[in-house]
Amino acid sequence: MTSDIASSQWYWNKWYERAHAAPGMGLQRTYLAALNWLDLDGAVLEDWGGGLGYLRDKTLNATYRCVDWVPQADVQVTELAEYTSDAECILIRHVLEHNPQTWQTILANAVASYRRRLCLVLFLPLAEHTGPDGKNHLVPHWRLARGDIEAITGPPVRVASFPVYNKPRGLTCLHVGQPCPPGCRCACQDCVGEAWGGPSEETVLCWERAGAGLGAE
Repeated sequence: MTSDIASSQWYWNKWYERAHAAPGMGLQRTYLAALNWLDLDGAVLEDWGGGLGYLRDKTLNATYRCVDWVPQADVQVTELAEYTSDAECILIRHVLEHNPQTWQTILANAVASYRRRLCLVLFLPLAEHTGPDGKNHLVPHWRLARGDIEAITGPPVRVASFPVYNKPRGLTCLHVGQPCPPGCRCACQDCVGEAWGGPSEETVLCWERAGAGLGAE
């Protein structure tokens, strides 16, 4: 297990323990954009870091496969930095930004694994230089430079950005009934503060394997 995953596993385990269904994260529009690109007839769509499999019931044409380290039913449990496959389509959504030490390996594994189409969704804006976003978070939040991404993937065939203006609601405080201490890193509205303030954006980048012969969508 890498240190990236080890440092945030407690947080995500608690998050998924509270989830009564497979929760979505972030903008629905970027889920839709990813499905529009990847949900192909007869394809296997692997959702790398897909948690509990939010897109399972929303994938209509492809065979959906969730790949994550979350030990839940219908999820293939693995460490993405050590995983490769042979899937027609792969989605990596809201994953690389949390893995500063291994994001390049994960992305390179995906490039080696997809046979037809790849989609990457980032919840932080692209940066001029790859590095931390400078905010206070329980888990790592890195902004990635497009040049660093393309050094691994090559140029995308599609790029779209979707603005995010709203702050999340219902965030969980680890100090219920008490004021949070200085330097607290919990996920309540006070501690998150400007880190979740808008405007921000989610970015969708898409690649297609040369010679895949897909024709019209």
